[in-house]
Amino acid sequence: MSLRSALRSAFRRFRRDESGSITVEAVLMIPILVWVLLASFVFFNSYRQQSLNLKVAYTLTDIVSRETNEPITPEFVDSLFRLQGFLLGTGEPQKLRLSLIRYTAGPPATYRVVWSQERGWAGTMTNARLNSIKDKAIPLMSDGEVAIILETSADYTPAFRVGIGPQTFTNFMVMRPRFNSSQFCWANNNDAPWPAQVC
Repeated sequence: MSLRSALRSAFRRFRRDESGSITVEAVLMIPILVWVLLASFVFFNSYRQQSLNLKVAYTLTDIVSRETNEPITPEFVDSLFRLQGFLLGTGEPQKLRLSLIRYTAGPPATYRVVWSQERGWAGTMTNARLNSIKDKAIPLMSDGEVAIILETSADYTPAFRVGIGPQTFTNFMVMRPRFNSSQFCWANNNDAPWPAQVC
């Protein structure tokens, strides 16, 4: 028997052989199955957290847009920040920045920050930053119109380091006040009366 026919015969036997060792197969497959299971959990949970961050941002923006009876105070912004943490429920670092902007048709056409407050960010919204993002982030506005900008950011750390690492989810919401924009005011103090309120 030649070497060639011996190899062919051995290959045929190997191809027909249906015996196996469950131990060897388990050693090969269990790590892959565990990785797939953990990766599925991590990716699903990451998507869920991103979706939750977006819903929280919409909720906070809607709350602010309906505020008409009293001016927005620093205490109100603190309450929004605490509510954001409660709704997220992760205990991870979070940020919130609330700003009111006004558009003037001009000439020249300008976007101006009326007031801004932040919790956790490095600073408040500035006119320079507003004008740098106006073309891609701010919708068309009519002359004299005001809009609320609410920015949120929350960190997310996966339970397992499989597939993705720590993430930061940020959201940028722009909304008009729901009612009369002239009633939408800001005050630097928490208690009435508000002699220095800005509308």
